[in-house]
Amino acid sequence: MMQQSITSRKVQEIPPLYAYSHLTQFFLTIMNHIGLELSPNNAVLYSNRAAAYASKGDWENSLLDANSAVKNKPTWGKAYNRKVLALLNLHRYDEAVATCEEGLKHEPENESLKASLKEGLWKFSDEFRRAEFS
Repeated sequence: MMQQSITSRKVQEIPPLYAYSHLTQFFLTIMNHIGLELSPNNAVLYSNRAAAYASKGDWENSLLDANSAVKNKPTWGKAYNRKVLALLNLHRYDEAVATCEEGLKHEPENESLKASLKEGLWKFSDEFRRAEFS
């Protein structure tokens, strides 16, 4: 019977979510210090970092980077998707709807934006009804 090395046993003991969160933090650090320093107008890098922030539930920073992605590549639907996700999670439904509409002007067949538009409209109307009857 072959013994496991100490290193492989230690790796197996790391909970997957813990390892994932550390990888996300590592990714953010690399993006901050290298990627955007070399390419400060790169919408893909901002979009990827927005996704990393979103995976941590850091919606404010996700929104900041999604805004930068949209600014640097205003016709790219994925940048709008990142922004909408952050806005929905920040409960800024009216802005999410407006962002979907803007993104759909550039990519009218973007299914993710269409679905987010429906979700944003539903949540916005639900929020309005609650405010109206409270």
